[in-house]
Amino acid sequence: MTVETPTTAVTWWTTLHDGMVALRAAATEARRAYRAAQHATADVNLDRLRLDEGAVMVSGAVSGTTVRRRPHERVLRAIGDVYHDAETRLERVYEQAAMAYAYGVTWATEQVLAGERPARISLPIDTFGDVPYTLPDFGERLDHWTGAGKFTRLREALERCLQADEIAADLASRDYVTEQEAGEMHDALHVAEGLPDAAFEYGQAAEEALAFAYTLTPAQ
Repeated sequence: MTVETPTTAVTWWTTLHDGMVALRAAATEARRAYRAAQHATADVNLDRLRLDEGAVMVSGAVSGTTVRRRPHERVLRAIGDVYHDAETRLERVYEQAAMAYAYGVTWATEQVLAGERPARISLPIDTFGDVPYTLPDFGERLDHWTGAGKFTRLREALERCLQADEIAADLASRDYVTEQEAGEMHDALHVAEGLPDAAFEYGQAAEEALAFAYTLTPAQ
């Protein structure tokens, strides 16, 4: 990773902070869009809605034939498919944005605690848009920060989600799974669903950790 060294303390902290805010804004927008898609999908839940029983006859592909259709149910199913697709795609966008937020601010915190003054947050992005970076354990370096305990708990929660995601992906890639493995995959998927939110919450706590690390920076 390349660390830029600006000429003044004000410059490096200002640009670093701006990058942090941009990561937060991106994750926030992605979360808002994902939540909107979730609500939209719920709005067309066929188990909740009262479907109109009316039917119409529609001309078939073969000349002289007709097909009986229920237009209300047909359109709701089509809308539901669109919303479900959007929800799935936006969940991925949210996950990537939240992970970049969490990892980026954590990287900045680690650099500042080490005495560096990075002008920009540096993220190694792989070909799939993920962030291949291990969350650090700051240990005693944050002992005097009142939020250290919460920060550690949020890191552990995020790591549980990441591990569950890996387990689920591994089991899903197999040609055959036993009944027990299928149950393990179901449980892992349930835990992994919390990954985007866990990353977002960790990123918020990392912002506070970064602010604390900055207070330890010697004046220039």
